[in-house]
Amino acid sequence: MEISSRNALAVLTVCALKTQAVFLSENDTQSSTQKTIMIRPTLLQILSYAAISSILFLHHSPVSAQSTGWCAADSRFRERLQQDTVYARRYAHIEKNLKEKQNTLWKGPQARVTIPVVVHVVHNGDSLGVDENIPDSQILSQIEALNLHFQKQDVNISQVPAVFQPLIADFEMEFCLAARDPQGFPTSGIQRINGGRNIWNITQADQFKPSTIWDPKRYLNIWVMRLGGTSSGTLGYATFPWDADSINGIVIDYKAFGTTGNLLAGHEGGKTTTHEVGHWLGLFHIWGDDNGACNQDDQVPDTPVQASENYGCPEFPHISCNNGPNGDMFMNYMDYTDDACSAMFTTGQKTRASLLLQSLRSSILSSDGCVPTTVNARDVAITRLIYPTADICVENVVPTIEVWNIGGSPASSITFSYQIDGGPLKQYEWNGWIPSLSRQIIQLPVQNLAFGMHEIVIFVSGVNGSNDQNATNDGAEITFNISSIGIGNPIPTAEPFESGGLPVLWDIQNSDGDRTWAYISSIGYGGSNGSMVFDNFINTGTNPTGKRDGLITPEYDFRTSLYPYLTFKVAYAQRISNSTDSLIVYYSLDCGYSWTRIYASGGAALATAPPQTQAFIPQQNEWREDWAPVMHLAAHYKVKFKFENYSQYGNRLYLDDIRVELSVTGAPTLSSADVRIYPNPSRETVQIELARENFNRIQLIDISGNVCREVVLTSSGKSPFTLDIRDLPGGFYLLKLAGNQSVTIRKICIL
Repeated sequence: MEISSRNALAVLTVCALKTQAVFLSENDTQSSTQKTIMIRPTLLQILSYAAISSILFLHHSPVSAQSTGWCAADSRFRERLQQDTVYARRYAHIEKNLKEKQNTLWKGPQARVTIPVVVHVVHNGDSLGVDENIPDSQILSQIEALNLHFQKQDVNISQVPAVFQPLIADFEMEFCLAARDPQGFPTSGIQRINGGRNIWNITQADQFKPSTIWDPKRYLNIWVMRLGGTSSGTLGYATFPWDADSINGIVIDYKAFGTTGNLLAGHEGGKTTTHEVGHWLGLFHIWGDDNGACNQDDQVPDTPVQASENYGCPEFPHISCNNGPNGDMFMNYMDYTDDACSAMFTTGQKTRASLLLQSLRSSILSSDGCVPTTVNARDVAITRLIYPTADICVENVVPTIEVWNIGGSPASSITFSYQIDGGPLKQYEWNGWIPSLSRQIIQLPVQNLAFGMHEIVIFVSGVNGSNDQNATNDGAEITFNISSIGIGNPIPTAEPFESGGLPVLWDIQNSDGDRTWAYISSIGYGGSNGSMVFDNFINTGTNPTGKRDGLITPEYDFRTSLYPYLTFKVAYAQRISNSTDSLIVYYSLDCGYSWTRIYASGGAALATAPPQTQAFIPQQNEWREDWAPVMHLAAHYKVKFKFENYSQYGNRLYLDDIRVELSVTGAPTLSSADVRIYPNPSRETVQIELARENFNRIQLIDISGNVCREVVLTSSGKSPFTLDIRDLPGGFYLLKLAGNQSVTIRKICIL
């Protein structure tokens, strides 16, 4: 669905007493009856209204907004009330206390409070500033907008009608990006995460939150991502103060966040997030979500009862529910009008929010999240000892750690001291470049160890040729067991799946025992006799939504290759345009004990053919060659891969012709007449000149698989494309030229 403006907004209220989101059918209808008698709600009506735990915005046409029911709050909530009496009693007690305190403390607290914010930017491997991986400037613009809106400084405040002007409230709240993380380390308040999905629905987002959330008692968590899936027009949703801590926070679509960047029409003022922060503070929709019945409102006395949500920019007065002469307070942030036409909270909303903040969210008032921590010039912390793990199956161990430069200066050299099994202390000098507040994965020298138990201790002993100024975060250690020895299969190798079944030494990971990867004859790349398929389409057994099944390769010996690479042929079609089945590729260096992701693609990005409502059978032109970065695995001699299908009950996914090659020079490449890369080596810029129209994307990738530069080719031509490489460390990189049916890889050397 194309999202255009807030005039095209319709509402879906999702009821959940704990953490479950319930999706409504678009066939549900809405009563257009409006009662002219004003009735204050009973306690049961309050309960059936106020325990809504997640609010969604869905785009729709203005006509449909009047004729299509998007909210089944009463029926859904009453059903859940019967199932969870504990939740119902708890909420009734909260609402009762609120009403008692509102009557005696109408103006609310006067002391300004500070709310630390962490913004989790969830992307799909995009370069910084591309698509969901929004730039810092867009994030900062949203924080600035929140402060304006919650401090009675909206630029549109003069448009509020005179009758409502005395009600405009300064919430006396200051929002700031966190300056320290939950462990007390300095932070920018921005966490960028490759979530491995290009589209998220509400269920997926809530499943993702617990693994990334910062302590919700100390921080307001905001996840910015591309929302869609089963709710293709979702802009955002929030949890209320009485909801579960594990999902506590706000989710916002990246095109409705901030006041700069690629934003949706009608959402350029950052007020979608302001609306959701209102919910996070305990405010409800101003119309009460009662399907136009006019018999309940938002539990705030100074906001007029109104029939339903408003869109666009209504003319004042806009009368409903017999609320003349002034009509609806459509310029309130908790309505659905365009950003250009909303400008206020009321003193009553402030009181309700303040009371809930002082009670259910009181811990955040004493948070030190906005207080900067002491920053030393030289401070490198070891945050994780990635490898070895507790049990491994190789005797040539490559200790691998993640370090975090929390010092104020970039780290260009780090001295590590390490000890194996209580033996002599050894040192390793790493040279490179880690900017302040950035992380880096570093491998220490290979350790040749015997079968059995071992212990390794690693610590930072120097930074930039001098001492590390904070010794409290410098060390890591582990006791581990080498449970088997041996080497992997030699490369190069190719698996065309021509043997009539699952190849020898291959394995399938099927934890639920339901449908999984299967061999299929007569369908394969290039007309071959077979391939592997995961059927996300046929509803046999249980619905596969959310299930993960792995196709696992044997182990391979990479010691003979300086630039190994992995390619495979894939074919996939969506069931409908928002189906989001995904393919994820991992590698393991410890015989499958742990896995590291190196490739993820899903939905339209994965598709090689148009959506199909029948089971997908690929034609020969509906296969594509894809590639995963494995250069950083050179010198390892037991490397295995897992091809994981993450099902969203879409359509069939096929794999064929999986190849592990010795060198990138063996990859299919354009002839020198078709592509020119110059100068190579280079230090400042690289020019890429294509003579054919086969390619639509250029990526520069480092040896760890990170995309350092990306160019989307909207039109072909012989004119060169320029990559600025002046800020990249010296070394070898891969240039990936991607087309609809192929991937070409070339090497680049940066001086």
